[in-house]
This record gives sequence, structure tokens and C-alpha cells, in this order.
Amino acid sequence: MSEKAVMKEVIKRTERDLEQFVLILFFTGEREFAEEWLSHAAEAMRLEANLKKVLILSDLDISYQSCSNFAYRRVDREEKEVLERLYFTYDFSDRFIMISDKQQFGGLPNYIKTGTITKEEMIQALFR
Repeated sequence: MSEKAVMKEVIKRTERDLEQFVLILFFTGEREFAEEWLSHAAEAMRLEANLKKVLILSDLDISYQSCSNFAYRRVDREEKEVLERLYFTYDFSDRFIMISDKQQFGGLPNYIKTGTITKEEMIQALFR
């Protein structure tokens, strides 16, 4: 499939996902990082009774505890690259959030590293 065809398919899938889910969390980076964040997110979602559907995307085969509030879909390398490019190129809504261990000065992990917020505060803010 050509790069342009992959781009179109990923955009269509993302549009469908945004119709079905209230929030999409896109995890990239090292496995340990993604699994830690996913476990915090899953715990927060279990505690939030009124939370609507959340989609977790990752290029990693992450182990997680199932939760009725969210779905998990593994993305391949091509889809990951397109999602990252789209994320950095366009101003996504607050319904598509990328969480990565790559250096992002305005990224959520950096807010925690600098002590601006705690991990618990960040997780709670994502689902409110």
C-alpha cells in the first residue's frame, strides 16, 4: 500500500474512532513506560463510573487488565508513524492525546518530571 493510501486509511479509521470513543490515548515509547501509564489509566477508569468509552492505541503488545470503559488496539509501524505525523502536524482536539517517553517539553510526562503536577492529578484530569 502506498504512503498516501496508508495516510488516508489511518485518517478514516481515526475519524471513526473519534465518533465511537470519547477519548483516544496513543501510547508510544518503551514498553515499561507504556505499561506503567496504562496501569494508572486503567485504575482511574475503573474508579470513574460515568466515564464513556476510551480507546488505547499503542505499537506495543501491552499487557493490561481489562476494563469495560476502554478498548485497546495495537497499531502497526505504518499506522504509528502516520498517527505521530498527524499529531505533530495538526492541532488535534483534546480527545486525542499522545503520551510518550520522548522528550516533549509541553508533554504530560514532562509536567510530572518537573513537579508541575503529580501523576495522579494528570490521570484524573484526563478523564474529567
